[in-house]
Amino acid sequence: MPAYFSLTFELSKSKIAVANFCRALINSGLTFESGYWGFENDSFEDIIKWNQSHLDNNFKLGFTEHHSHDYKQMLFNYCNFSEVRVFVMNNEKGATFNFELIVPEDDLLNYPENNSIEHKTEKMEQLKSIAQKVWIATDVLAIQTGWEGSDIPPLASKIAEGVKPQIEPFCIIKFSSFIEQSTLSFKNIEKGGVLIENFKNWYY
Repeated sequence: MPAYFSLTFELSKSKIAVANFCRALINSGLTFESGYWGFENDSFEDIIKWNQSHLDNNFKLGFTEHHSHDYKQMLFNYCNFSEVRVFVMNNEKGATFNFELIVPEDDLLNYPENNSIEHKTEKMEQLKSIAQKVWIATDVLAIQTGWEGSDIPPLASKIAEGVKPQIEPFCIIKFSSFIEQSTLSFKNIEKGGVLIENFKNWYY
C-alpha cells in the first residue's frame, strides 16, 4: 500500500451532509468511478444513501466487525491522479465528522537520483482548486492537509480557540479563526474563509 497525502474536510453532522459534500466533489471536477473494497459495483447514489444512514445512526465500526459493515469508500478520477479515494471518519462523541480525500504521495513528489525531493506544484494546485470549490459550495468547517506521517488535524472548534491548523502545505479555515504569521501566505476567499499556505511543509 502506498503512502497517501490527505485532504481532511470537517463538516457538521446533518441529514444532507453526505449528499451535499459528494455532489460538491463532482461539481469541483471529479468524476465518480466506483465504490471500493468490495463495493465496486455500487452506484454513486447507493453509496451516498448507505453512508448517510450510517451517519444518521452515528455509526463507528467496532474492532471485531467486518469492514463490509462500515461506511463505503468511493474512487474518483481527477486530472490524471493515479488514485483519488474518499471515505468517512466519524467520531461518535462529536458533533462533526470528516471526509478524507486521499491521493498517493508519489503523485505529488519526484525522487531524482541525487536523493532530493521535487514537488509537483501543478498537482498541488489541482488539489487546492478542489478545496476552494468545496469550501464555497458546502458548509465545511475546515479543510486541512497532511502527509502519511502527519498528526491528526485539530477540530475547527479548537482552531477557533487558537490551536494551529494543520497546513501541510495548505488549509482553509474561517477567517475569524485565523492568526496571522510572517511565515504564512494567505488570501481571503468567499464565505468568510481564508486560504493559508506554508510551502515549507511540503513534506514531513
